[in-house]
Amino acid sequence: MLLTTTTQILNNKNSVGKKAYHLAQMVQEGFTVPPFVVIPHTAFLNKDLTDFSVEITSHLGEGTFAVRSSSVAEDGTTHSFAGLFETLLNVPTQQLNEKIQQVFASFSSARVQTYLKTQGIEGTPTVAVIIQKMIPAQTSGVAFGAHPVTGKQGIVLINSVYGVGEGIVSGALNADSFTVENSSITPQITQKTEGFFATESGGIEKEIIPAEKQNKPSLSDTKLLAVATQVEKLNKYYKTPQDVEFCFENNTLYILQSRPITTLQPDTNTDYIIWDNSNIIESYPGVTTPLTFSFIVKVYEAVYTQFVIFMGVHKKEAFARTDVFANMLGLINGRVYYNLLGWYKALAMLPGYTLNAGFMEKMMGVKEKFTLQLPPQNKLSAWGRIALMVPKMIYKLATLEKQKNQFLINLEKTLKVYEAKDYQTIPSEKITTDFDTLEKILVNEWKTPLTNDFFAMIYFGLLQKVTNPVGTNTHNDLLCGSNDIISSEPARRIMEMVELIGSDEGLNNTIKQKSPKEIIAQLNNYPKFKQLFNSYLQKFGDRCLEELKLETHTFGQEPQKLMAIIKAHASAGISKQDFNPQKIRQEAEAQFTLHYKNKPIKRALAKHVLNGARRLVSNRENLRFERTRVFGLVRKMFRGIGTDFYKKGIINHPNDIFYLAKNEIFDFIKGTAVSTELKELISVRKDEYARFAALPRPASRIKTTGIVYTNNFEDTTTAIPQSGDLTGIGCCRGIVRAKVRVITDPSKETSLAGDILVTENTDPGWVTLFPSASGILVERGSLLSHSAILSREMGLPCVVGITGLMATLKTGDIVEMDGEKGTIKIISK
Repeated sequence: MLLTTTTQILNNKNSVGKKAYHLAQMVQEGFTVPPFVVIPHTAFLNKDLTDFSVEITSHLGEGTFAVRSSSVAEDGTTHSFAGLFETLLNVPTQQLNEKIQQVFASFSSARVQTYLKTQGIEGTPTVAVIIQKMIPAQTSGVAFGAHPVTGKQGIVLINSVYGVGEGIVSGALNADSFTVENSSITPQITQKTEGFFATESGGIEKEIIPAEKQNKPSLSDTKLLAVATQVEKLNKYYKTPQDVEFCFENNTLYILQSRPITTLQPDTNTDYIIWDNSNIIESYPGVTTPLTFSFIVKVYEAVYTQFVIFMGVHKKEAFARTDVFANMLGLINGRVYYNLLGWYKALAMLPGYTLNAGFMEKMMGVKEKFTLQLPPQNKLSAWGRIALMVPKMIYKLATLEKQKNQFLINLEKTLKVYEAKDYQTIPSEKITTDFDTLEKILVNEWKTPLTNDFFAMIYFGLLQKVTNPVGTNTHNDLLCGSNDIISSEPARRIMEMVELIGSDEGLNNTIKQKSPKEIIAQLNNYPKFKQLFNSYLQKFGDRCLEELKLETHTFGQEPQKLMAIIKAHASAGISKQDFNPQKIRQEAEAQFTLHYKNKPIKRALAKHVLNGARRLVSNRENLRFERTRVFGLVRKMFRGIGTDFYKKGIINHPNDIFYLAKNEIFDFIKGTAVSTELKELISVRKDEYARFAALPRPASRIKTTGIVYTNNFEDTTTAIPQSGDLTGIGCCRGIVRAKVRVITDPSKETSLAGDILVTENTDPGWVTLFPSASGILVERGSLLSHSAILSREMGLPCVVGITGLMATLKTGDIVEMDGEKGTIKIISK
């Protein structure tokens, strides 16, 4: 299949690669690009390679052609693959098929494999081939939309030679250099004795440059300014400085390629930020509404300010760094990201920053480290600060269990006051008062869960160190089957209801024959089951998919969703799992004890670390559930405001409240709003967030400089399908061979019927699907992510952090996963 139109190419981004996709974009935007067609990578996979020469010439005309690579791996902001794949110039028609195969073969060359290995890139990139009309250029060059070394913006750096671009791209020829800034040109002219030119018979040859031209500029000022203008337009279009290849045929400027500058360093005059959603995607997957984001960004600011003060940072120092705590989160294309610069700066306030940063990266699942440049510190002062703070931290750790228990008592007391109210019947102004009071209480109280998380990441990191000599997966095995994590309770309760259904013929028939709504209507006929069902909703009504997003509809609001899951498990015959987490735990404890048998001091230290890690990791998951309850209450408050606004004609639908920011809602109520046309504002937001939802899956890591929303957010980390076995982080041991079920929208799934669950990320609400899975494979995540903790608790084989998982596996593929080694062997596709 040959792709010949701009529309075809733009509609097949993953099949044509970035180079071809960008060429089509430039054509669409009106840039002068040599005519081209594309052979997508699917043609190579399917070996659908007939003689394309007739079809190519019918679209491009007679003459000669440039045959070039295009891959999803090329031309990103991180890895350009520049010069690694073949580019064949001035190819005659009769040689086209041979040269196309040659370019395709270059993707598996030794130099490409070496580059992949040194750059830490797994798998083999997918390949497409571009066939472009050859331009017999008199001059060619490369232009940079910012200085590639210093990062300076606002300039265009141009290098040019006589002839086609092979001489400059390969570095075989000397090139002129020009800096264009505000239409002012600063030249650096070199002697150019030779150039590469297209021949009439095909191919390119080196020719001697006439003596009178050797020391003259290869480009006139008019042409230089023309190039600079086009580069600036490309910078603006792609929202990041570009590396542009161009050529001139007589006075016509052609753009041959445009890609981000991969070597670009941050401009010292602008802010440099790394955005990462490796961990927070667990809590806020997909598009998140303005109300949720405006709520959580302020909560993060207030809570983490209190946290560092609680950990011993002086109040004056903490409150002086509002710039840090106010910028810990970002919203990019409607999706929540961590601002790593803010996180690392906050962590740097605490002693032992280097050690803590490593533990935090493991907890958050950050694959690429972020280097924070700290100002020089007086070593004596730094050690003195540590000496003062360490006793405080030891005290905090020693009293943490007491603090946790008091926190739970105070939280329960606070929530009971507000949970008793029906916010669907209370006026907005009174709900606002309740919210303000609740928010102040929670901000001051929430330092205890954060302190627990801080020590959990430290103790988990230490547990890995002390168990490494025992076995590479011992730290995971020792945390299996603790039986004290509330997150696994929903799964146990669901299976209890499923077992009851299996033992009651009448109930079983009702469940299998009726719809979820009809079943709920008949629950009075089955009092024991009704009691279990209502008890579940009372305790876990807010525990659902995307439970921390205020716009989410919970089981408490829509109990038929829970009933649909129970019905699916019962219909599929799902019963108690065969996995035995206690056996895994006991075997690991025996190995642990044997290793430290004759090392009493080390054994005591290792046992302390183990007990601490177990307690802290369990606390981490249990305290997350309390957060779910709080968010459930906040959700009820804002839904109450939405209902009140709707009744008063302020908005068109109660759920429209989620398209307003928190301050916009409260300012409207209090009389401090700068805009009162809420319906129009909501309409604009709905359109914008619908566009966000339609965008492809976002990158897990994004770099920005300067004004954030002028940057390009294109996914430069596009997952590449892996050609061999997959690998990730083993979280819970067990070998399973089964079909996989790839899930992108868990709300549409009710049972896995023994398949292996494959997904990009999970949140606590996924627990309802876990009992029906034989294993868990997750593309994102860390050893302390929810899926890892819950899988260990249930003894369910699990691997997380699997590069290329979603791009490689499809529903129905059969794999063998090893939850200990973190490997996934593809048996059949």
